[in-house]
Amino acid sequence: HGEGGMLIGASLAGRRVLVVDDVITAGTAVGEALGHIRDAGGAVAGIVIALDRQEIVPAADGAPAAERRSAAETVAALHKVQVVAVATLDDLLARAGHDGALAAHRAALADY
Repeated sequence: HGEGGMLIGASLAGRRVLVVDDVITAGTAVGEALGHIRDAGGAVAGIVIALDRQEIVPAADGAPAAERRSAAETVAALHKVQVVAVATLDDLLARAGHDGALAAHRAALADY
């Protein structure tokens, strides 16, 4: 696992690594982790994210808005690795729309 930009634990040289993270917003932290893993000689097998906030990231190449991708899609394309989300913000909003106890929090979730 990582701590303060350093890898802690067993050597990654020659190993396949599955990255597990809690949330992806802009993809910056995941991108940095992938660099650390590769620098340590590991190969990234894939990325699992608990919650994909589905944030659209600015296109570096000036692509029109219709062609912009989410952070998860951008990380997948840029690093040539599969990114799988357990849940997305859309999933949470849908659940909040069908669950009376969560309905009061739907607006706050949408703002998130």
